Amino acid sequence: TAPAPGTAPGVAPAAGGSALPDPRLAEALLARPAAWFAAEQPCLVAAVTHCADNGMPRLARELAAVVIASSAALYNQFDAWSRTHTVALAAVRRSGDTEGEARLLHGLGRLRLEQDRFDDAYAYFQDALRLFEQTGAVRDRADALAGMGTVRREQGRFAEALNLLHAAVTGYREPADTAALADLHYGIGAVHRDRGAYPESHRALTRALELYRAVADRQGEALTLRSLALHHRAKGELTEAERLLREALRVFDETGDTFGEMYASQSLAKVRLRQGCVAEARERLERCLDVTRERRDLFGEALVLRSLGETRLAAGDWDGATDELRQALALWEGMELPLWRARTLRDLGTAAAGRGDPAAAHAAWAEAQDVFRTLGSREAAEEPPGGAPTP
Repeated sequence: TAPAPGTAPGVAPAAGGSALPDPRLAEALLARPAAWFAAEQPCLVAAVTHCADNGMPRLARELAAVVIASSAALYNQFDAWSRTHTVALAAVRRSGDTEGEARLLHGLGRLRLEQDRFDDAYAYFQDALRLFEQTGAVRDRADALAGMGTVRREQGRFAEALNLLHAAVTGYREPADTAALADLHYGIGAVHRDRGAYPESHRALTRALELYRAVADRQGEALTLRSLALHHRAKGELTEAERLLREALRVFDETGDTFGEMYASQSLAKVRLRQGCVAEARERLERCLDVTRERRDLFGEALVLRSLGETRLAAGDWDGATDELRQALALWEGMELPLWRARTLRDLGTAAAGRGDPAAAHAAWAEAQDVFRTLGSREAAEEPPGGAPTP
């Protein structure tokens, strides 16, 4: 995860031993760090460029790390992140700083992951891994493996994801790396859930929750509550899923994390939809869609559009469902995410069946089922919608 404001690795304090000599100024900045970074971001970008162009590659690298800790990461302001890392990377390469190059490549991998550009993210993490192995940085090597494993998890390549995530575990040690281990168990649990390996999923996610709480990471706690809710929802345990999601929403609200709140709200809308509350689900999802577009979150937008399509299916609005599901499908295809594309194809098959087009329905279900079998997802063991056999 990104370092908190003021804790970017390698940033030295000002002369006199304090980065903030005025305690009142420190208190004001720490009360609203994101606001300070938002205001000062153009200066940070300019400072990185100045240092890179004037023979100060180490400082350029350190300031680029600060940008990740700023609102650039929090609000998907990708241009600042990309510009600072690109100029700093060129500077450290000119100076022969292998460690700095590896760290900046890792930062670019995180950027591409945030942008849902998964193959690019994997390539950056892989290049960072190669350099970390040269420098012998065990923990940094684990970070790169974790990044690669996260990419493969998002892409539905479950066997690769598990191998990479388990390999990363060996590079971390408690208590120093508790937060990183929590992230890994979260990812491992999500992979097992999507595979339908529910005992393994519950074990890993419960461990992640324990670790996040041990380091008082409220965001990680809330995200894991949501992930556990998805575990129960996949098993049809809707009451428990709803309870966990409402708890996650409470934590997100307490921490002011509107982005996390959106994802939990989308998940709760799906639970409420399955409980028969179609209008309530749709109203909640429409609010979520606004957030995804404001944050330029393509994955979230596709997720919400697919869920909106599901509300249309529940209401028997086959044409409306087809429209929203096709919008989601186009986004999944742009991100090259086969599992989510297949899930949406399956829904489009249901819409086609509702319109009285069984040939189109069977074609969509058959294509989706082929992907589920290839990836080894939990849907591979499920019957097509309505139990209709695929040709």
